[in-house]
Amino acid sequence: KWELSNQFGMAVFLYDAKLDMTGAIGKEGLGYCKGIGAFLGLGFDAYGSFSSAPNCGDAVTNQPYGVAIRGPHNVANALLAKSVFPADFQSRASQQRPYPKEVQLDLVPKKTGPGFAITLKLKDSFTKETRTIFEKIDFPYPAPPLVRIGFAASLGNAKATQEVKNLMVSKLPAYNINVM
Repeated sequence: KWELSNQFGMAVFLYDAKLDMTGAIGKEGLGYCKGIGAFLGLGFDAYGSFSSAPNCGDAVTNQPYGVAIRGPHNVANALLAKSVFPADFQSRASQQRPYPKEVQLDLVPKKTGPGFAITLKLKDSFTKETRTIFEKIDFPYPAPPLVRIGFAASLGNAKATQEVKNLMVSKLPAYNINVM
């Protein structure tokens, strides 16, 4: 769970701690696509390439203000889920600092088979409204034994405010997990 203030493009991702993100590309790849250690990428994308390109990092702009979940490097960062955020979340034309949004990403281990069910919620810090963007998205890939968290932002040739604050990461005991 963290607060995010973003105007152009930002990714938060988990990657294999034994590897690194060598090969990751900026711009359309938001610093996640093609990274050798890439495991799970969540991209907030004003221009739409990260959230719409079938091949991670290709330039496609048919879904502006997108959010997407992408898979590991070994499956070419497969696009697993995509949606469109409201325009008040990301505004390319904004001249004012946007209100931060609280982002909550839940990864619940599946009861059978490898991987997780992923839920993403967004809470507006001004209106206090919470929206569920993704609910129980199937992420069928086993996690590396140890992961690290990374953040990357892409601006192109524009100016933007990219902030991450109040990051909180928690792990539930392995034998005490309920899939809701």
